[in-house]
Amino acid sequence: IELDKKEYFTGEKAKVLFKTPFSGRMLVTLETDHVVSYQYINVENRSASVDLPLAAEHLPNVYVSATLIKPHSVSDNPL
Repeated sequence: IELDKKEYFTGEKAKVLFKTPFSGRMLVTLETDHVVSYQYINVENRSASVDLPLAAEHLPNVYVSATLIKPHSVSDNPL
C-alpha cells in the first residue's frame, strides 16, 4: 500500500496505490479503533488505485487495510 504523501489534513483525499501479487477483488477499509468505512475495488493487472476522502472522524489517525480475494478460477489449490 503506497500513499501519495506522508500527512493529510481533514478534507483532503488520500491517493492510495495497491500493488498486488495477483488480480482479483479487494476489500479496502479505513479504520481507527473500529472500521469507519469500507469499499470493494477490482484489481486488474496486479494494481489498483483509489482516492479516499478524509474527514474529522479519521482523527487523530486512520489506517488503510486491504484484503485481496483471488477468484477460484485462478487458484491452483483444489478445494
